[in-house]
Amino acid sequence: MMGGPGSGRDFYPMKTAVKECFFLDVNHLAREGALDDGAQNALIGDDPHGGPPFLVTFSTEFDDRRRRFIILSYHWVSRFGRDMEDISLTIPLDWTPPYFGGLRWWFTCPLAGKRCIHRVAKLYLPPGARYFGCRDCHHLVYRHWDPWDELEKARRRLEALSK
Repeated sequence: MMGGPGSGRDFYPMKTAVKECFFLDVNHLAREGALDDGAQNALIGDDPHGGPPFLVTFSTEFDDRRRRFIILSYHWVSRFGRDMEDISLTIPLDWTPPYFGGLRWWFTCPLAGKRCIHRVAKLYLPPGARYFGCRDCHHLVYRHWDPWDELEKARRRLEALSK
């Protein structure tokens, strides 16, 4: 007998989509000069779920072997506001030489407890997560294009214009 209770796709919980997360893009930071020696900056991002803006301060440093690191500092609040923590996260940076010259920067995923050594261009902070990490460590997915999402975005833009 097929199709019994618990069978089918609805049994598994939905994975979080990339677009639902706050993210850092190493290429954007490099273009803005944020990866230069001793650079200190702050990023303010919108919470994808309509919460208060998210502030991340960061600085770039070297260790004794001249390896470059970026140190993120941010205030984490749990989904329901019960727990709060000031987090400082050290993320190793790596680089590769592209064929056309210059440097291409990469984050090394900081979720070392999971034995992740991925070199990635973006790190994500999903809703409810404490630490930035790569898509694989946070089990994030890309969602297909959904016309209802586009309508919701348009509704929010119109609502913002009418205020």
